[in-house]
Amino acid sequence: MEPDLKDKQTKQASRRKHDHLLPGRDPDEFIVMDVSHIPDKSSTRNKKLSVQKMSECILKALTPHFNVLSEITFGKHEDMFLDPYMAEISSLILQRKIKISLGIFTRISEKSVQALGRCLQNINRLSVDEQLLLPQAVIILREYVEKLAIPQELTINRKTVATWLNEWKIHAGHPQDKVLQILQLLLGKIKTLIIADVMTYEIMEGLIPHLNVLDEVEFGENGNNINLDQYMGRITQCILEREEEISLVIRTKIDIPSLRHISPTFKKLRSLTIDEKYLPASTRAHLREDVYRLVPIGHVLKVNGLDSAIWVQKWFIYDWKPEDIIYRSLMWLACSAQTKAVAILTNLTDQIMETLTPLVTGVLHEIQFGNPETGADINLDRNMVSLSQWIRNRQRMIDIKLFTGLSAIGIHCLGKCLPRISELSIYEELLSPLCRSLLCEFVYKLSEPQQQALKINGISASIWSRPLEVLRTHSIKRAVHILSKKPNEKFFPAEKAKILFLMKKISDPIMEALAPHISTLAYINLGANTALDRYMDKISTLILRRKTKIDLAISYKINRTSAMWLGRCLPKVNNLIIYDHTMSPECYGVLSKYVLQLAKPEDLMINRINGILWTKKRSGKGNQPSGVLWTNVWDEYGDKTSQEFVQKLKHHSLTDMKSVLSIMDTYGK
Repeated sequence: MEPDLKDKQTKQASRRKHDHLLPGRDPDEFIVMDVSHIPDKSSTRNKKLSVQKMSECILKALTPHFNVLSEITFGKHEDMFLDPYMAEISSLILQRKIKISLGIFTRISEKSVQALGRCLQNINRLSVDEQLLLPQAVIILREYVEKLAIPQELTINRKTVATWLNEWKIHAGHPQDKVLQILQLLLGKIKTLIIADVMTYEIMEGLIPHLNVLDEVEFGENGNNINLDQYMGRITQCILEREEEISLVIRTKIDIPSLRHISPTFKKLRSLTIDEKYLPASTRAHLREDVYRLVPIGHVLKVNGLDSAIWVQKWFIYDWKPEDIIYRSLMWLACSAQTKAVAILTNLTDQIMETLTPLVTGVLHEIQFGNPETGADINLDRNMVSLSQWIRNRQRMIDIKLFTGLSAIGIHCLGKCLPRISELSIYEELLSPLCRSLLCEFVYKLSEPQQQALKINGISASIWSRPLEVLRTHSIKRAVHILSKKPNEKFFPAEKAKILFLMKKISDPIMEALAPHISTLAYINLGANTALDRYMDKISTLILRRKTKIDLAISYKINRTSAMWLGRCLPKVNNLIIYDHTMSPECYGVLSKYVLQLAKPEDLMINRINGILWTKKRSGKGNQPSGVLWTNVWDEYGDKTSQEFVQKLKHHSLTDMKSVLSIMDTYGK
């Protein structure tokens, strides 16, 4: 048999062997609904398993995988009868040498929660659907969490242990006859109480003593109507009797009389959060008038995250509901003298454009198009010609926020009015490489002072036009296209870049396109790159060939071999940021060894301290490890792929070592 034919048949046989496997949304995830869905042990090393059906045969087949998995989840927010197997699962987790991420999205009994509590010391990230658990089971879990020797090493539902222990959420599924008893048991032990989707007389009676000691109370979830209006008078009376300030959060519908109850409590509120998209325009208008008139002079009140004086100047136009007629909102907007900022979260219509005309050309300081949570299309392209003309006719500068897609024509219109824009925020995930390149061309046409004055996504335009961003939402083809632009192409060539944020998982085509950049980049952030171990040897070799040093950021755990390759290229690294919270002691040892072998280890900065101090901190001879910096960033933003995460990642990646902006300014000169 010819070698080529033999290889072909071998590949086909291998493909048939794994045809029964069910891949998840993540390339490193396998879905298990039957014994045949469980891959061999070598295929699950550092991978995720999502078990959606359970039996003795499945548990027996899963047993050898528990030592090599990085994450395992059970259930999909419904019953899967996990209780008979929970004790064995707990025992398998306890036998691991390193910690594992565990998710339980099914109903389990109090006895199973006890089994879970016994293995918490070997879990680094726990996700549980608390809505499926009885309150008594959650209390048992809290008791086990409180007994942990090192609670800082565990996160629960993407929250630190301290934050999770200070919160309690009441759901409609909780037995109402037990609510009062449980609230009495928790008195003084929690700082935040969330009443999600039900409000009853029993809950109100249990809430009253808590209102004297809570730091924050939250009503409603996702706009669910919990009939809060009939209880609002008693709630505000309890708030007025407090000595200290409290934070009030309302995520449900309320009427104007309820707002009148809230107004006198402004002096007792630290912050007020009201989800306005669930309120009609008339109610929102009354709230603004009350905040504008009744907030005591000198009292700092945060409303929806903004100072009250700034919040009253901003008006949101939401997707219209039957009770929220468009002309009422637009009429109030046209008549309001204090409105200086407008956010349009719905399709642009001729009526909206007609109302905006005098505002954009005159009084507005800021205008936002699109919803940052969804990035949905609002038909902005059709109106960009008119908007561009209005902005160019302004006497003063304006801030623009674009959280919706734009075509090349829309970007062309935006580019023409850049001289009248002081700050531009734009979702780069929604920009094609062509549109981003076109916007860069308009930035280059600005004078040097204009480039320095204009801020794009928080940094000066001259610096913004330098970095390349390859995001997780980009396809491999687009990622390669971004990295492979030649200098003779019409639009922005990749060779001009000095800074690279690579958030896309590395593959062979991406690595091939990335290779030429490593010799010229001044700073590269490899993001949360799950395929880094496979390519670390190539990246290290390319860094060693550089003539000058580079700044490097790695925000995903690496194995011992990758730590060795990273250590070999340290002579060509000036500043290193590494997500060292999940690195094994073995990796620390390997990397520390290479740090100490440097001619001048003190010249290398690792996580904002010099190399020698970093090795001492990691060996326990110093103070709190600097990896806490990255831990906080990761816990806060998790696996989000939104532009917000990318922007926060930029600003946190070199925080306190050097200012990101100052480093970028250095590279941009």
